[in-house]
Amino acid sequence: MAYEQTEAIVVRKVDFSETSVIVTFLTPDRGRMACMARGARRKSSPLNTALDTFNRPGLTYAYRDSRAVQNLIEVSLLDGYGILKRNLLRGACANVIVEAASRAAFEHQPVPELYAALVRGLNRLTEPDTAPQAGAAETLFDLLEASGIAPSAGTRESGMFLGRFSAADRERLQRALARLNDRGEGIDPGDAPVLLEFLYAYFTHHLEAPLKSYLFLKNVARDG
Repeated sequence: MAYEQTEAIVVRKVDFSETSVIVTFLTPDRGRMACMARGARRKSSPLNTALDTFNRPGLTYAYRDSRAVQNLIEVSLLDGYGILKRNLLRGACANVIVEAASRAAFEHQPVPELYAALVRGLNRLTEPDTAPQAGAAETLFDLLEASGIAPSAGTRESGMFLGRFSAADRERLQRALARLNDRGEGIDPGDAPVLLEFLYAYFTHHLEAPLKSYLFLKNVARDG
């Protein structure tokens, strides 16, 4: 058993006992990794706030290959992304990209490009000038690119998914994908909802993992 250190994004947290929780992290070197945080449910524990979803903490943990859940030793908060927890739409967008990154990652396998894309996306969503849905769509594309399966404008594969959209929406999608493929300017915020719908279908098909948080985002965006 070895002690290791890394930074991470908190993906989810579930109660394990009266005092402890199991936290799933996305890390650059260990991919998706679950850790036992003993005492985290005590009101006096600093882990209460450090292990909130979306947080980016620094971790020290005891790692053993044969163990599915590692032991968390120490946590220090690097970024709490407070605006994502105060703004419902931004938080819903953050939920989508965090879930997508988690589902695209492998357990206990290095995913540095995927992790970096997620951190960039969370940072993007905290910027006041970023349209939340556009930031989420651009980040979903970046996550697919980091996974080696990003869609390209004009390909037969992309055309399979474009067929379910109207002619006007197909035009918007082709324009948005061309911008993303060319690494030019960010997408037009007006194209973001249809691009998110496209990327959701594309992601679900390739990774066989529907994003439950996307349905919540659609409801928030519609009601907002």
